[in-house]
Amino acid sequence: MSFLDEIKEIETNRNDRENIVIDEILNYFKDKLYDDKFKDNLKNNYIKRAINDSKDYCELKVEFWEYHSGCSSTYIYVGGCGKFELKKDSCDSFDSYYDYKGIRLYDIHKRICSKLSDLLKTRLAELGLQVVATERDDDKFRFDYYKERIKIKWR
Repeated sequence: MSFLDEIKEIETNRNDRENIVIDEILNYFKDKLYDDKFKDNLKNNYIKRAINDSKDYCELKVEFWEYHSGCSSTYIYVGGCGKFELKKDSCDSFDSYYDYKGIRLYDIHKRICSKLSDLLKTRLAELGLQVVATERDDDKFRFDYYKERIKIKWR
């Protein structure tokens, strides 16, 4: 095997591991999006609250946060579904605050969150809800992490 082939193999191995992590996180949220608990949570904790506040819309978020000393754990959040979180108390090494299965989530968080956003919007449409606006707020905070607000209406 040539030197370049060895490098390509290393690269392919890394890409394969990233894709496994991405697929696992997408499937984690897909299971939640298609569970009745999601519909109940969306109706009772988002839409009902908006209606009680005399609004005809509500907002859901898709976001990523990476652990910093004194702050919450690394997580990916999808409104109505909850978090995929690297729990600090269950981490066996400092790298585990950032890495999942040997992949630092920061390195792939925008790819994951973009796909999760698409998945969420598809599910909302299947439920008959309208996505009327989306806004990315990545650059409005101290860290350049994925943050998207998705405004939905039901009429």
